[in-house]
Amino acid sequence: MEKSHHLFEAIYENNKRLVYKFIQQAVDAKDLDNYLIDELFQVVWIKVYNNIEKFKNKSAKDTRDYIRAMTNNTIADHFNRQKRETQAIQQFTYLSEDTLVSNHIDEELFPDEMHDFLKTALSLLSKEDLDLIMLKYKYKMNSKSIGNIYEISDAYVRVRLHRIRDYLKKQILIQQENNNK
Repeated sequence: MEKSHHLFEAIYENNKRLVYKFIQQAVDAKDLDNYLIDELFQVVWIKVYNNIEKFKNKSAKDTRDYIRAMTNNTIADHFNRQKRETQAIQQFTYLSEDTLVSNHIDEELFPDEMHDFLKTALSLLSKEDLDLIMLKYKYKMNSKSIGNIYEISDAYVRVRLHRIRDYLKKQILIQQENNNK
């Protein structure tokens, strides 16, 4: 463990400027966001630390190339995730009541014959709950991305989605009972 720590420190000292400059160049020069640069820098070094065993017995050039590839992938992942989230938010802001068609919600939970009941149940949700369920099922966003948008943990997003689904199921059952009377 101690050797791994020393290896990481050596790799960090030898490559930190390279990584920082590479990230700086990748982030739009007009919109130089030091917070973003620092965040990506930290993510890269966490990945390096978590994969430190892969760096043993590698030459300095191989190490640099591997770190550059990790940095490039980290930057690409960040911008792809950001693009998906931005597109989902932009599309979501244009939703109208007519576009809340229930077929975007998990079909296994709500078969076709329940669509009218589901539409009514959806209308009973708070705006935030409706937003969460639409981001999950219409825009196919994962809990982590939704959590990033709302600045809550992905675990809390999953809990909220579970509660919303339970609420929708209960509302549909109530409507079915009332319809059968």
